[in-house]
Amino acid sequence: MPYTATPARRSHFRQTLLASALMLALSATAHAGEGTHSYNLPVQSLAQALEQLHKESGLDFVYSPNDLANLKSPALNGQFTAQEALRLLLSGSGLQAEFVNERVVAIKPAPVPPSVKETEMTPIEVKARRDEDAEAARTAYRRPNASTATKTDTPLMQTPMSVEVVPQQILKDLGMTSSSSLADVLTYLGVQTLGIKDSGDFLFFRGFLSTATLWNGFRIEDVTPSINYANGGVWMANVDRLEVLKGPSSILYGRTEPGGAVNVLTKQPQQDFHGEVNAGAGSQSDRWLGADLTGALNADKTLLYRLNIAREDSGSWFSYGPKSKSEGIAPVLEWKISPQTALTFEGQYRRYEGGDNVQQGIPIDPATGQPVPVEPKDTMMPGNISQFRQNRILLALNHEFNPDWSVSLKYMHNDANNPYYRNSYAACGPSGFPLGPGQTPLCVYDGKSRQKTDATMLDLTGHVTTLGIQHTLLLGMDYYRKQFNLAAGNDFGSQTTDYLNPTLPASVPFTDTWSVSNREYAAYVQDQMALSNNWHLLLGGRYQTINEHARSNFPSFGSPPDDSVYKNSLFQPRLGLLWQPRPWLSTYYSYAENIGSSNGLDFTGKSIEPELSKQHELGVKSTWLEGRLTLNLALFDLTKYNIAAADPIHAGFNIGLGEVKSTGYELNIQGALTDAWNVLANYSHARPRVVAGASGAAALQPQSIVAGQDLPGVANDTFAVWTSYKLPDNWKVGGGVNWASAQNSYDGATLKTKSYTVASAFAAYETRLSGHTTTLQLNVDNVFNERYLLGQSDDVAFGGGSLIGSWGAPRQIRLSLRVAL
Repeated sequence: MPYTATPARRSHFRQTLLASALMLALSATAHAGEGTHSYNLPVQSLAQALEQLHKESGLDFVYSPNDLANLKSPALNGQFTAQEALRLLLSGSGLQAEFVNERVVAIKPAPVPPSVKETEMTPIEVKARRDEDAEAARTAYRRPNASTATKTDTPLMQTPMSVEVVPQQILKDLGMTSSSSLADVLTYLGVQTLGIKDSGDFLFFRGFLSTATLWNGFRIEDVTPSINYANGGVWMANVDRLEVLKGPSSILYGRTEPGGAVNVLTKQPQQDFHGEVNAGAGSQSDRWLGADLTGALNADKTLLYRLNIAREDSGSWFSYGPKSKSEGIAPVLEWKISPQTALTFEGQYRRYEGGDNVQQGIPIDPATGQPVPVEPKDTMMPGNISQFRQNRILLALNHEFNPDWSVSLKYMHNDANNPYYRNSYAACGPSGFPLGPGQTPLCVYDGKSRQKTDATMLDLTGHVTTLGIQHTLLLGMDYYRKQFNLAAGNDFGSQTTDYLNPTLPASVPFTDTWSVSNREYAAYVQDQMALSNNWHLLLGGRYQTINEHARSNFPSFGSPPDDSVYKNSLFQPRLGLLWQPRPWLSTYYSYAENIGSSNGLDFTGKSIEPELSKQHELGVKSTWLEGRLTLNLALFDLTKYNIAAADPIHAGFNIGLGEVKSTGYELNIQGALTDAWNVLANYSHARPRVVAGASGAAALQPQSIVAGQDLPGVANDTFAVWTSYKLPDNWKVGGGVNWASAQNSYDGATLKTKSYTVASAFAAYETRLSGHTTTLQLNVDNVFNERYLLGQSDDVAFGGGSLIGSWGAPRQIRLSLRVAL
């Protein structure tokens, strides 16, 4: 008989366990009805699924192995009786269950006479559609499984790391367009941003800056966070969902920053035809048009396609900001060579032109020591521009040897071309604003860059059982070859302008060059073990070899041409231990090491060794309301070594001596409160404390890293909530709030940042026009027109005369129309 706890026992057990583990008291709620259990089983062989059902329910299964050969079970997530769970696992298998007695069940082929098929086909299809609709409502804002943390399809309740998934419905409710950025979404997961989205996604995870993203598991990055001009931001028109791993990820993906990583999973082909056309318009002359089509190209559905096309044009909310244009196409073709083998070709080609990515300089009035009073829209100087060309190809061959073993071979080519950019901002340098009424010096940067990346990835995944322990094995290797070239020039303050009535700056000749060639080889292994008594152990490691050659010539900085070679090989381990005493509750501990991306060059042109990191993490995961809602709590202790601290002697360069320890916690709630009410909420606290460092101006922004102080430029606390509610008569309404605390100040700063709160809202109406499902949606961002700085650098602290920062966008309104074909 399955164990059924009384409400009193359940409440006492939860409060006792969580208070002792992480001092979290979860109030008692109704998790299960009489005789039901919460199941969370992944797609796997049917034999493995029946084995797990045996452990959960106590039922014994008798069957012939030949009847189960090559059969897989569907994923099972939710609250079911043992009989219901068994029926769902056998659905579509051609097998039936017969109870020999109340404990023993015989599994055997089910006879299906033609007459029965004909009479029962219609009600079976109707019931299936109803089940699909109910499951879609339950999973609109959450997914029970993810693969980014382990590279295997693993239930989140059995993943000993902090992982959050952003499904497609959240992206639609947020009103994402092709030129939206990752930051527009990830802010609801406690991820901070600098607000520089044109040239790349500058994101803060657990107090640390990261510029790299994962694209279908491949690392997309620039050579260094200090010069992130090559790739541009993520093209949101082709995003199916986002998987966000908090903490180190380089065990499986190579050199990444330790705070976290975002895996951008693109839209893939489907067997049945589906199409959607979307169009819209918004404030700042924003307008867009796009289409998403998928289906089969032949009758037996072995050749599938998907095609995404989108274009968007808009103005700028800055008085002197540039117009922007985004256009792209993403074709995907999948050939199912056999039921076990599939070959996929995917391309993504995007062109983008903008320029609102520049941090603005606000002069400091020497008489008052305060910023010159000016409207945010007037702080950007004219002439800023950024151009990007993203050309990507992905080839993937996937083959299943049998239900237990499979192999995946992937190749990616990424050509990220930035043919021209210009960044100019006012009030740069120590002279600041004393040149006369409205007169201020300009800093102008002109340049171009290009990065080509070729990467290959081979993963072998298998399921074996030894000594009663179920193993999910991953054996893999990857290879990255990158070539980055930069040509640029800069003018520090020789040009001046009237700050309140600025003129277009003169161009700057390209005098500085930088090239980096990089090769990385790595092999990794991982074993996920399902132990007795609902314990799960993950062991993994990566051995990596890095070979990097950099050549620089910075005459504008007084640096002669120089060559630098960096070679290293190292091993990184990872450990995770998880206990799932009940299907709705998991606790875990994990340890991981990490190697970061290159720190760039020091003043002499020599490579600074990559940053290394170590993290300890404790966590609790829980499902509520019959599995519709998840609650995750993670406590972390993350230390980053050899961080790129500012060179106190040579402004604009780094030295590798810093050490920062970030400790904190994250609380995430995600899912459906009811079938009509969805929610995504996050509270994050991360306090990065400098253990070792030096004062000075870093390459990315003026920065002071001083031992004993909090890492500057980071908001230690963030809170965000986004919710949607389905009303009668096909209406849906919702909205969200983002709050961030004041950023840590720089050493000697005279100006302090302030906390801010930004609210957003949306309303959508769904109807049918000429037989097509049509959705009209209105989104309003920054409803109350809050004036706030996303990032701030106090140049005054280093003898300068300006406040450098990125303003958050004012109120923006978008009206969109989606039509399903």
